[in-house]
Amino acid sequence: MSVPCPLLFASPPLFHQLVIRKNVIRHVDNASDPSGAGISVSGCTDLIVEDNVLDLEHATPIAFSYCDKASFFNNRTSAGTLIRGVDTIASAKASELTTDIEDAMLIAF
Repeated sequence: MSVPCPLLFASPPLFHQLVIRKNVIRHVDNASDPSGAGISVSGCTDLIVEDNVLDLEHATPIAFSYCDKASFFNNRTSAGTLIRGVDTIASAKASELTTDIEDAMLIAF
C-alpha cells in the first residue's frame, strides 16, 4: 500500500524513483547519537524502502517528506521490531505492507 502525499510539489521532484533495500544502519561501535536519522528522503515521486535493519536511538529512523507514493516493507531493528516510515509533513506513520499482509491473513481465517 502506498501513501499519497497531502501536499503538491513546489517544483518537480528531485528523484523520480528511489529504492532503498537491504541495508544495515547502526552507530559505529554502538555509540549513542539520538540526533541522527537512519533514512530520510525528501522530494521523490515513487519511494520504496524495504528489508532494512536499523539500530538507532532516533524517534523516527525512517522519515520522508514531499513524496507522491511511499511504500515500506519489512524494515526492522536487529531485535525484530517493525519500523514504520513517518511522513514528517503530515506527522503520520505510513502504512507497512508487512502489517497489512498479516492483517489480511488473520481476517481470511
